[in-house]
Amino acid sequence: LYIMEGKVCDLAVFISKHDPPNHVKEATLIQDLGMEGDRHCKGGDKQISLITKMADDWKNAQREEGLCFKKFKANIVIDGLPERETRPDTVLQMGAAIVEITTRKSCYEECGFRHAGEECVLRSQGMFAKVLKTGNIQVGDTVQVTGFKVNQESDLLD
Repeated sequence: LYIMEGKVCDLAVFISKHDPPNHVKEATLIQDLGMEGDRHCKGGDKQISLITKMADDWKNAQREEGLCFKKFKANIVIDGLPERETRPDTVLQMGAAIVEITTRKSCYEECGFRHAGEECVLRSQGMFAKVLKTGNIQVGDTVQVTGFKVNQESDLLD
């Protein structure tokens, strides 16, 4: 059995809407709520936001900003997970915490990338997740795909 692995590259806590991120070396993910201290730590299906390092690098290299570049702010940057392992219903362990990817970032109708017919990598590699198990995570921690939540609407078995 081959286990897909990645690595936590960056952690950011967003305390209030207009303040810059507070980049930290360690954070606590709280079951059913989100990242401790983050303004989105309120529960629901979008408790934390994640992005792959490749997508984060792509976003930072663009000369023109997409509409959501300032709106989508990732709590966790992950390096080394292939796109197929960032799909909804994927369960990840990072540090002592376990999360489930609930949805990918959606695209806005009025986005310039969409109107130009260009691919926006954030749609496939920007994600939201909910915390299944409380635990501390640190920059450098291994991220492992530990399973998949199976439901009737899942497209993971395609």
